[in-house]
Amino acid sequence: MRLLLIRHGETTWNATGRSQGQTDVALSERGMEQASALAQRLSSASIAEVVSSDLQRAAATAAAVAAEHPGVVHRRDDRLREMCLGDWEGLYTEEIVERFASEREAWRQAPESFRMPNGESFLEVNQRVTSALDELVATHQPDATVVVVSHGYALLSYFVGMLGIPAARFRGLWLDPTGLCEVRVDGDSRTLRRFNDTGHLGLSLANS
Repeated sequence: MRLLLIRHGETTWNATGRSQGQTDVALSERGMEQASALAQRLSSASIAEVVSSDLQRAAATAAAVAAEHPGVVHRRDDRLREMCLGDWEGLYTEEIVERFASEREAWRQAPESFRMPNGESFLEVNQRVTSALDELVATHQPDATVVVVSHGYALLSYFVGMLGIPAARFRGLWLDPTGLCEVRVDGDSRTLRRFNDTGHLGLSLANS
C-alpha cells in the first residue's frame, strides 16, 4: 500500500510566522494555488481515497485533489488535526519567547513529554495520527494509494515515531506547504520513500 502524506497549502498565518495549532485558518490565495498545483500533479494517479484533517486549510487542499478524481471519497478525520498549541495559538514567535520563556525551553528540550499550556504533547499527537493512519491501512487493499492531507507537527510526529528517532530530532525535518511524502506499507513494515517533495511547485509558489 502507498500512503501519500501531504502538508496543507500555505495560510496567511504561515506566511507571517503566527502559530496556528488547531485555530481554523483558511488557505491564502498562494495556498490555493499550491493546492491546485498539487492536484494537477496527482491527477493521473490511481487514488482509492482522500482523507484530511477537518481544519479548513487541510480540507481545502484535499478537496482540490479529490476534485480531479470524480467518484473518489474525500473524508475528514479530526485525528489528523494539527497539534493543539493551547495558549500559544495566535501568537507570533517573539510573543511566545516573551510570555512563555521557560515553557518554550521545556518544549525545546523534551517535546515528547511537554504539554503545551492548555494544549497537547507531541506524544499525544503521534498517538492519534498513528491511530488514524493504521486504521486506513487496515481498511484498504495492499495495492491501494491513499492521499492524506494533514499538518506540519502532526505529520512530523508520525514520522519520528515511524522511524524510531528521538522526538526532539523532529526539528531536523521540515515540511513545506503541500510537501508530499510517500510511505510504502508492506504488512507491519513502513518505508519512507519520499519526503517533502515539492516538484509540483514552480519558483513562484515554492518557499524561499
